[in-house]
Amino acid sequence: MIRSSVGLLAILVGAACVFAPGGLACTVHEVSQQGEAEAFDEAPMLAHLAEAVALPMFRAAATETKALALAAAALEQDPTASTLGAARAAWLRARATWSRTLVFGFGPSKNASPRIDWWPTDSTKIDARVAGALPIDAADVAKLGSSERGFGAVEWLLFGEGDDASALALLDAEPRRRALIRALADDLALEADALRLAWEATGGDFAGELATAGAGSATYPARKNATDAIVNESIFVVELVLGNELALPLGLRNGGAPQPASVRSPWSGASVDDALAHLDGFAAIYRGGLDPEGVPVDAEGGLSDLVVARGDAELDADVRASLTRARAAVAAIPSPLAEAVTASPGSVQLAYDEVRELKRLLSADLATAVGTTLSFNDNDGD
Repeated sequence: MIRSSVGLLAILVGAACVFAPGGLACTVHEVSQQGEAEAFDEAPMLAHLAEAVALPMFRAAATETKALALAAAALEQDPTASTLGAARAAWLRARATWSRTLVFGFGPSKNASPRIDWWPTDSTKIDARVAGALPIDAADVAKLGSSERGFGAVEWLLFGEGDDASALALLDAEPRRRALIRALADDLALEADALRLAWEATGGDFAGELATAGAGSATYPARKNATDAIVNESIFVVELVLGNELALPLGLRNGGAPQPASVRSPWSGASVDDALAHLDGFAAIYRGGLDPEGVPVDAEGGLSDLVVARGDAELDADVRASLTRARAAVAAIPSPLAEAVTASPGSVQLAYDEVRELKRLLSADLATAVGTTLSFNDNDGD
């Protein structure tokens, strides 16, 4: 399928509209690649994505990190196989809900994300803090660098020893380890809730900024600005899966030698789940919704509606099919990913190929169809 010549025209027209005097509301979206574009008011779509997709995602992340903090407190008080298992399960649930929010990684999320989920984690510094004598409290943890806090730090302390017996022996012998898990989990819950509040109408109301783009929003003077932010972040998330979560451990950035230690969640074995959650975050934006369990569903107001309205139903079908194939290929990777890159490299390569095609569709065809001005470094994940 060839869209390139019309795509170039669309980009040129889009640029003219953006910078024309008094023309901020005029966008390339009125240019159809296949001739039958319809008028499409992006305001309801932006409001829907802000209120029905972004807010539920951030609320779920805040809820699950609070549950993790409670589980960490129980583990501190009574380190048993049961409380350790509960804390590990709570971490996995919280990490999945958080990972889906990355598709809304702009606005207040940009500053908050490093404190919540920085990668890679510095386990050496974390162990030094456990072994040291410095205070372990909320004020102390809040001063830590990004590589010593957030999901990665809690993951190391909960899963780093691998088997339950070794982990429990350390937890029983080192009260400071248990105290640090609890303090880090509390900090994580506070950060996630602060981010939720930054999106809520009762707080920073960034959801309102997104919903009123081009109609009073201080952040987005034109609707195109907000749509661009959503499309660019969607492409970034798919690129994250492609480059950091698949290409890097597979060795595609290192002459073909697998790098098992470079997986995103090395101690919990959740790296495949990380990638799936990131893809599901994009799927929710594209399809327009997600159910209470975080599963993407079709609902009016997704990017899919915009693509179809611009006259490219064929592209919409292509994106949906590519997303389905990419998710299925990632899900088929045997966990943990750190072992799969050497024991089953073909499954990881297939997932890489499928995600790369999805990313190509988004950064080339979809971005052109909806007139997005790209703002990321396109390295094709390799």
